[in-house]
Amino acid sequence: MLQNYPDTFTLVQYHVGDAYAVTWCYTRATFYGVTGTPDAWFDGALNRPGAYATVPQQYNYYLGAYNTRMGVPTDVTINLSAVQISSNTFEMTAHVCVEAGGAGKTMRIYMVQVLDHWPADLGYHRNGFKQAATTQDITVAAGECGDVVRTFTLDAGSMAANQDVKIIAWAQVPNGSAPADVYQTAVKGWPLVRNPGDVDGNGVVNNADYAVFADCMAGPALDPEPTSPWTVDDCLAVFDFDDDGDVDLIDYGGLQGVMTIDRVWYVDAAATGANNGKSWTSAFTDLQDALATADAGDQIWIAAGTYAPAGSGGSRTATFTLVNGVDIHGGFDGTENSLADRDLAANETVLTGDLNSNDQPGFVNISDNAYHVVTSSYVSEGTIVEGVTIAGGNANGTGDNDRGSAIFNAGGSPTFINCRVRGNKASGNGGGMHNRDGGSPTFVNTVFSGNQAGNNGGAIQSYLGNTVTLANCTLSENTATASGGGIFGNQTDHVVANCVLWGNTDSGGTDETAQLHFSGGVYAISYSCMQGWTGGAYAGTAVSGSNPLLVDADGADNVAGTADDDLHLSAGSPCIDSADNTAVPADESDLNDNANTTEPLPIDIEGNARFTDDPSTADSGVGTPPIVDRGAYEFQP
Repeated sequence: MLQNYPDTFTLVQYHVGDAYAVTWCYTRATFYGVTGTPDAWFDGALNRPGAYATVPQQYNYYLGAYNTRMGVPTDVTINLSAVQISSNTFEMTAHVCVEAGGAGKTMRIYMVQVLDHWPADLGYHRNGFKQAATTQDITVAAGECGDVVRTFTLDAGSMAANQDVKIIAWAQVPNGSAPADVYQTAVKGWPLVRNPGDVDGNGVVNNADYAVFADCMAGPALDPEPTSPWTVDDCLAVFDFDDDGDVDLIDYGGLQGVMTIDRVWYVDAAATGANNGKSWTSAFTDLQDALATADAGDQIWIAAGTYAPAGSGGSRTATFTLVNGVDIHGGFDGTENSLADRDLAANETVLTGDLNSNDQPGFVNISDNAYHVVTSSYVSEGTIVEGVTIAGGNANGTGDNDRGSAIFNAGGSPTFINCRVRGNKASGNGGGMHNRDGGSPTFVNTVFSGNQAGNNGGAIQSYLGNTVTLANCTLSENTATASGGGIFGNQTDHVVANCVLWGNTDSGGTDETAQLHFSGGVYAISYSCMQGWTGGAYAGTAVSGSNPLLVDADGADNVAGTADDDLHLSAGSPCIDSADNTAVPADESDLNDNANTTEPLPIDIEGNARFTDDPSTADSGVGTPPIVDRGAYEFQP
């Protein structure tokens, strides 16, 4: 119903009797006299308790109540606005009016913060309750308005998933107990505050905002309406610089005044030009120069080749440190003009810890390698690393230098897309990645192969993180001496969807806890192929223990974590056409250059079409066909 009626229907999901229940939830349950779950109240007036056996029946059960309430007129309007006080604190104002000709009334004003798709352990959670402001009763006469102002400070989990943050306000009959009719509701989604010209709320007015401006610039009537998800209100809120009620060429002058042109910095180890990063011809030859030059909103494009954080004989503490808000893209041949022009399979961009260029398969000659190839410290989820291989890290030092040999993430929320993390070794935890301090990294279309940890987490180890998310990833032939050859999570939430976890080993062998080993935190595993899966250790949705039929996990050299590993799906794999289309993240980087950043990511790790049907395989996943495959590689029949 949220999807079908986005402008006229919203909800607040309260939990009782589980780990997410708080006092406010129980207070609302008491208010409505709830004695069992599920129990839905529409406008505080119509009750729909209990559940039907099928989704269509349940939908129609609720739809009837929705249609009934939509037929009840209201003379109340609410407008929500926000002022940002600090990075995570917002002052919200509910401007409540009674229309002229309406009936003056006293109303109780509620304001709550919800987080959509939270908690993440079950896919059906929507608008999960996070916090509530103190209610306030106001009396408003016909034709007049009143304001209620409340302050919300968003917690770390909300900020990490800020695209799902909503503030919901409603005006209700001020009864001490239910039922109490709701007069009107308003919803303010993220971004809560939009600065002039910044329609996507990312803090930068750039080419992406200009594209929306052009869509909005349609005269006084804004007809035809702008392309979804942007609305007329969005257009007027950020692009009507002269406040005349439309978006036109006069406003274009205002946009130019606040616009920052996106910059692309070019890196090519083989370039022979001016070495200033301004074109492929004059590209930087060292990635470190580009990282030192780029600012938030910029992109770094890296041509095929191998790049180390320091030269031969350099310090083992050298690392590529991510810059907040800077996107890194590899896979270029050095001639492209757009991300869509790349051939990711043919142009491998390798970020390596092999400072002296002398590594051999099987972790030979790695004693002088960098401790961490990539380091991420408190960067936002808008910091993207895409289309690169991260290899050759050797975290065998002391303290933090014994963990996270490929990626060391402290408190950051970077997003890794179309990456290969292979052949990295840590004497402690996290052969591929170590995550801590509330970090919430995301991995999409990413391979972890042949990484080793002397303790826990051959591929990924997380300690006191927030949430680690993996979508359409393949974890194969990673090893931990103790626990979790694939993933080891300690007091960290994990979301694993559409993935393949196979051949990962720990002290107990290759069972399901060798693929995933959780110690505390909430986890959600869905539509994945996992070796040893029984469902006994962990709960999951549509998880298969059947062999994914990877072509050749350790390649012709019989050493996992090297360039010849072949982790494609073979014909007949149970992972083909069996995953969840809705779990594929949005293409926020517009990797196919079609100006659509809300569509599901359309390519796999090699740049092949992500939603490709295999006519020889019956669809068994979720969504409108074609159904996506499990793992980083889409099977190409």
